[in-house]
Amino acid sequence: MIHLEAVYHRASQQFCYALNEEILMVGLQTGEEVEQVWIHYGDPFSTGILGGNEAWEGSREEIVTKMRLPQHLWWEIPVQPPYKRCRYFFELQAGAERVFYFEDGFHSPEDVKNGQLGQCFTFPWMNSVDINVTPKWVRDGLVSDFSGALLQRQQRK
Repeated sequence: MIHLEAVYHRASQQFCYALNEEILMVGLQTGEEVEQVWIHYGDPFSTGILGGNEAWEGSREEIVTKMRLPQHLWWEIPVQPPYKRCRYFFELQAGAERVFYFEDGFHSPEDVKNGQLGQCFTFPWMNSVDINVTPKWVRDGLVSDFSGALLQRQQRK
């Protein structure tokens, strides 16, 4: 049984962020009983700007990177949205049970099969000013400090 109260995601901060100009990192927190997770993702405007009766379909990809935390599992995947914007939802499985997780909550496989998609998560734009870039002087300073401390230790011996 999937503990729905342990499942959490939001399309911001540590759950969804631009790693660089092309890669969007998407993370999901679940309970320990979840065995597999997939992300369905794609361009929010692939069916047109105004939408309509077209059914949105994204690519389905299994999230294989997971980390065990004290009370949760953390799933994370890098995705590469073609137009720097992304619409997505999750598919979770534990044993024979399968649920779909949207921004507005959980939906059954029957709902999704019948085209009744919930409100998808959306990362509107991978803005270059929001990407964390460590300055070169910081990287060089840390290496220099570590190597200097090592050199001093070796000279004392």
